[in-house]
Amino acid sequence: SEETLASAMNAAGILEKGSQVFSEKCAACHGAELQGLVGPNLTDNYWIHGKGTRTDIVKVIREGVLDKGMLAWEQVLSKEEIYAVTALIISKKGTQPANPKPPQGERAE
Repeated sequence: SEETLASAMNAAGILEKGSQVFSEKCAACHGAELQGLVGPNLTDNYWIHGKGTRTDIVKVIREGVLDKGMLAWEQVLSKEEIYAVTALIISKKGTQPANPKPPQGERAE
């Protein structure tokens, strides 16, 4: 649930862990500042899969989007690492990095 994930994502050091995992596993497609490269911009309010909720983000990371080239990470990353990356993504919402990829998907609030 959103509440369970919110609680788990408040753990000490979670954003640092999320930043480390994101840099190692995700930045090649989503950009170092989550601005989007091959993959979508993760800082804006537009989402291709879901509405950008914690549960939506966890699901996409776990299951991937194979037809779009996004790997399923549940066999590679621990639950804690997936939660940490999700917490990082949530924390970067609205940060407006330089050279963002244009919006993709549906606007979510």
